[in-house]
Amino acid sequence: MQTTKDQAINKLESGWHNLVEKVFEIEKQLPFCSGIAEVSRTNGMLMIRFVRADILNGYQRFILDALEYKFERISAKLCEGCGKHGVRRKDLPEIQTLCTTCYALKYSEVHTFVPPKVANQEPQID
Repeated sequence: MQTTKDQAINKLESGWHNLVEKVFEIEKQLPFCSGIAEVSRTNGMLMIRFVRADILNGYQRFILDALEYKFERISAKLCEGCGKHGVRRKDLPEIQTLCTTCYALKYSEVHTFVPPKVANQEPQID
């Protein structure tokens, strides 16, 4: 099953949309690339898998493998939120590649302090 550009863009934050556009340009530029099988995010990186069903040539397979790797490496340095230079952040619930600004916003969203309630506490009367 192939992934469409719209499906891929809807799964990801806006910072990676331009990168996804470039991925789908490969399909038009390489005659032996018959589609994009999967676009997802894993460990703060974009994971691309091209369709390989019709490829018999080892060189063609190598080219697609190299492109997949290159897109993954680029995404590991590109903020998912805004598209600026980012770093993989591991102290969030899921690893994300974020710039300092997007990281600060995400960190404060995730790590907002809520004071614990005391168990069996009676309502206080003033």
